[in-house]
Amino acid sequence: MSTIHEINGSLIKGLFTKCFYLDKKLCYQIVIQYDKGQILYRDFTEYEDYRTYHNRFIEAINNKDLVVANFYISDSSETTLAAV
Repeated sequence: MSTIHEINGSLIKGLFTKCFYLDKKLCYQIVIQYDKGQILYRDFTEYEDYRTYHNRFIEAINNKDLVVANFYISDSSETTLAAV
């Protein structure tokens, strides 16, 4: 279940995009490697939605800002990052 998180740009260690097809539709997944090994991720079916979030995270990293976003969280990098 995804939950809303305050994501601090200064604590983002890596920002990745995974592209994949789901029912013949190109989809996007943002994967954030966060401080202390946490992994946050969210899937997008629309490019515009993906791009909006991606740009917000790039801006947050550069400006050390907070982003409030609805993401899934995982404490293990073995499944999500392995697929990136």
